[in-house]
Amino acid sequence: MPDHTNSAEIIAFPQRPDAVQPPTPEATALAEDAGERLQRALAMLQAAQAEQRTAVAKWRTAISSLDSSIQVLHGTLEQYQRDLADLTSTTRG
Repeated sequence: MPDHTNSAEIIAFPQRPDAVQPPTPEATALAEDAGERLQRALAMLQAAQAEQRTAVAKWRTAISSLDSSIQVLHGTLEQYQRDLADLTSTTRG
């Protein structure tokens, strides 16, 4: 059986630089560009949300109008049913 007790090799972690390097001009430009893109994306998202709020408000108004129309129709159909029942009893009687 081989002896593995002395076969391990220890690898040291790389050393970190003592001072943080300032960002390069290219990195700064990319960060500013990313910030501008983020601002545009947020503005577009806010505009889309405003449009969606308007659409939902219109949808709710339409649903309310539909509900009113259905209630009127329901009342009209009930009256029609009563009238037919009265006509039936009049013609049989």
